[in-house]
Amino acid sequence: MSIQTIITSLTPYHPQKIILFGSRVRGAADSSSDYDIAIIKDTDEPYHDRVIAARRLIRSTTPIDLFVFTSKELKEKKLTNPLVAEIVSSGKVVYES
Repeated sequence: MSIQTIITSLTPYHPQKIILFGSRVRGAADSSSDYDIAIIKDTDEPYHDRVIAARRLIRSTTPIDLFVFTSKELKEKKLTNPLVAEIVSSGKVVYES
């Protein structure tokens, strides 16, 4: 599955941004590498519900680590959460509405 196919699958979720990060951005991916994807969407849905809603849209046998943050959460957590810090510092925006 390509990143473009993943983006197309996720657009019905109405993300503000889709960010690719991890080994595929660093150029260290191999054939068994997963996709590390962060979706930015301002919503009042609980975190778990957001992830479930987005994941249901993706039909893939390729492993995907999927995270869904609000822009406020991303801003607040970038200094205290190493994962969010990586997304903010080295992630590549692959979709923006």
